[in-house]
Amino acid sequence: MIRLFVSDVDGTLLTKDSISPNDVASLQRAAAQRIEICLASGRMYPELQEIAKQLDIRCHCVSQNGCFVHTSTGQMIKSASFDAPIAHQLLSIAKNGEFPYTVSCSDNQIYIAQKKNAPELQARMFMPVNECLEIESVFAKSILPCKFSFFGKLNALEGFRLKLLKRFPQEINTFISDKDCLDVMPRHVSKGEGLKALLHHLGVSPEEMVCVGDSFNDLAMFSVTPHSFAMCHSDPVVQKAAHQVVSSVTEVIDWLTSYNSH
Repeated sequence: MIRLFVSDVDGTLLTKDSISPNDVASLQRAAAQRIEICLASGRMYPELQEIAKQLDIRCHCVSQNGCFVHTSTGQMIKSASFDAPIAHQLLSIAKNGEFPYTVSCSDNQIYIAQKKNAPELQARMFMPVNECLEIESVFAKSILPCKFSFFGKLNALEGFRLKLLKRFPQEINTFISDKDCLDVMPRHVSKGEGLKALLHHLGVSPEEMVCVGDSFNDLAMFSVTPHSFAMCHSDPVVQKAAHQVVSSVTEVIDWLTSYNSH
């Protein structure tokens, strides 16, 4: 019996800046059947709340690639952030690097230091981006970063990712979370670890969960359950890691309904 449905957002539930009416109807149908719904994303918790409003469903949320886990009632059951020394080192690398970047912090705010990139990056978010030329001043208030996001061409980001891992082999985790976005997280943070905390809280087993995603940051959640689905436009590596390949969230909900009827 499947009791928990987990969906990635960008490229999975959210395509071309909107959610398919079919996917909305399918998720509402699943919720009506008392299936718990969870959104798992690199986005911030307030952004996932906006998605939940569009769905008109009370959703659990695994945000910032697993830094935060909130239940559908808003209870935070897990949080993580960088230690201050690592935070300052990563910020220095970001400030002196070639990539536009944002810094997502423990106050559920997104900060950006480069004014010229602010409008473009703001357009990607479902919440305001705070322009702050001296992000160190935010860290000084004990508001530490949970995620650094770098934007650029995929090949260049991959090279940058490998350099970061070489410099911080025990301190960071990295994900290509979109076709032009690299997320840098604290070491033991991932969607998979966030979902494990949610499963424990809900008393749901991995076999009672199904998940769907389309990017490399979804691989960790694929490893949690035998019921994993990759979108058909995913990288072949992502598709190979999943149990099945689908073209929509609705297709997964249809599978779930059939599975539960047997």
